[in-house]
Amino acid sequence: MKLKIILCGYNWTGCKALAYLIDAGHTVFVFTHKSPYYIPSLIDFCEEKEVAYSTKNISKTELPFKPDVICSVFYRYIIKDWVIESCNGKIFNLHPSLLPDYKGCSSLTWALINGEKKTGFTYHYIDK
Repeated sequence: MKLKIILCGYNWTGCKALAYLIDAGHTVFVFTHKSPYYIPSLIDFCEEKEVAYSTKNISKTELPFKPDVICSVFYRYIIKDWVIESCNGKIFNLHPSLLPDYKGCSSLTWALINGEKKTGFTYHYIDK
């Protein structure tokens, strides 16, 4: 089943998510933000793969189509209620924090420093 997907992403994880979605044959539009030179650029990856994108904050007026689902990966902005409603609440987030013990973007680093045997990520649905 081919879906219309909005990817709100950033960093290498956004690039990886986009690669998976492209390989699966989905129609994808990306919302992202500029990266400093030392962080992998989802903008550059979109241009390489000829995928349309925007660096504006996601909003209902900026959506290029009615999405079947919205995927957020390392996206820095809060996604507003009316955007969530645009896809009938079919929206989820993958985040690098390991809740509840390791919060924030450096959570994997701290888990390794503290000798944790397992690491991972947090997956959750987004609602208002």
